[in-house]
Amino acid sequence: MNKLRAYELQDGGMDTVEANESLGFAADARDYEFPAKILKKRGATRIRLLSNNPDKIRQLESAGIRVVERVPCQPRLSKISRAYLQTKSIRWGTCSRAVRALHYLRTGGAGTPVIQQTVRFRTTPRTLFAMYRDSKKHSKSTGMSARMSGKVGGRFRAFKGMLEGKNLLIVPGRQIVQLWRATHWKKEDWSILILTFSRIAAGAQIDLVHVECRLNDHEGVREGWPKYYWKGLKKYLAK
Repeated sequence: MNKLRAYELQDGGMDTVEANESLGFAADARDYEFPAKILKKRGATRIRLLSNNPDKIRQLESAGIRVVERVPCQPRLSKISRAYLQTKSIRWGTCSRAVRALHYLRTGGAGTPVIQQTVRFRTTPRTLFAMYRDSKKHSKSTGMSARMSGKVGGRFRAFKGMLEGKNLLIVPGRQIVQLWRATHWKKEDWSILILTFSRIAAGAQIDLVHVECRLNDHEGVREGWPKYYWKGLKKYLAK
């Protein structure tokens, strides 16, 4: 019945997160402890997970199930599902290719391929979150000067001024959503960056979803994250 009440609230204009919270529930109240027990009972302690939700990886690994690979789901984007998928991608950090809804809503275009990356570190999610958001730590870990902002609506410049943008959403210690662009792009060209920080059995994980990078820079941006960010973060943490 509560699910039906949530659907009724969504029909009235709320998104899926607002509807759940208005009924007194968490945004996502699912618990994976029992499914983990079933998997262990079956002897499945290492799995390939068919999901777009990085929180499922965190919860399963916290329960002792090793996720060796996340296999993304690729739903079709429709008029009905567009707003729902947009909410999930920003509010929950889901790693879905349907996050292109953000581009469709803005321009109606087909969009460039979504960049999705997952990287693991031997530290905590809050440490990784702070290293990206804090200007000094961001600068030291990348080797390039940066001026970051910790406020929603705040602007940032990074990589010696070659990157700039604006914070759209900040969930302390868990998620950052930004408008993001290279300064040599046209002024109207913006991409959307979603970084989700989660705890796993061996430490912490960053799930990156980067939407609508300019086509002629797409390969450079995709290769630049591991080359200039992930490698730098691991080197900084090893000190």
